[in-house]
Amino acid sequence: MKQGVFADSSASSMAEILRGFDKMPQPEAGKTYDFTLAAVKAFSTTAKKVVFSVKDIEAFEADVLLERKATIQDDVATRSLAFGEAVADAIIERLSNDNYKETRGWNALK
Repeated sequence: MKQGVFADSSASSMAEILRGFDKMPQPEAGKTYDFTLAAVKAFSTTAKKVVFSVKDIEAFEADVLLERKATIQDDVATRSLAFGEAVADAIIERLSNDNYKETRGWNALK
């Protein structure tokens, strides 16, 4: 598993640049995460709320999660998936307040 810092301190967070985002979830200090697994979970959870091809997103998610979970410890996978879900929840909360559903005629964010 690739190790590294969660964020480059010299980089700006998109949540800090875009208006309307609250502070994004942060990984728990001292805990190991698989950020690829967390990112796939955050992406797929969010994508299912904003696209019509939910089955395609679910298939992608299942394939990647199966592959990633085979290479990491269960506690790391569980923690990483929970972190990804928390990130997705923050993004979905922002989406529910930015007129996305009203401008796209899509009711998945209800």
